[in-house]
Amino acid sequence: MLADPAQAKLLQRKEPSQYAFVLALQCQTRDLPLPVAEYRFDKTRRWRFDFAWPKKKIALEVEGGCLIRGRHNRGSGYLKDLEKYNAAAAQGLASAAGHAATTGDARDAGLAGKNTG
Repeated sequence: MLADPAQAKLLQRKEPSQYAFVLALQCQTRDLPLPVAEYRFDKTRRWRFDFAWPKKKIALEVEGGCLIRGRHNRGSGYLKDLEKYNAAAAQGLASAAGHAATTGDARDAGLAGKNTG
């Protein structure tokens, strides 16, 4: 059970994803700080990353629907994602993306070995 207030905050979304639970447990077992969920990084656009460690300027996007022609792999959605990732990079935010089916381990998101604390 997640008793830490930071863990509870991570999971306060209307419908926390299964990945939010997995990520919280992975961070806990690796002594990593919990990310901020639904991190809004741009003041003029409504762009958000699924998870972020703002102090370290690292963000994680979990792409869903890739296997069913979802928003992230159709032309217009893909181009909008690229625009978002490039804007984040221009603001100094490093981002990683993974698919919900393959991001069961922090290594899949490029976070392995990074000190995100």
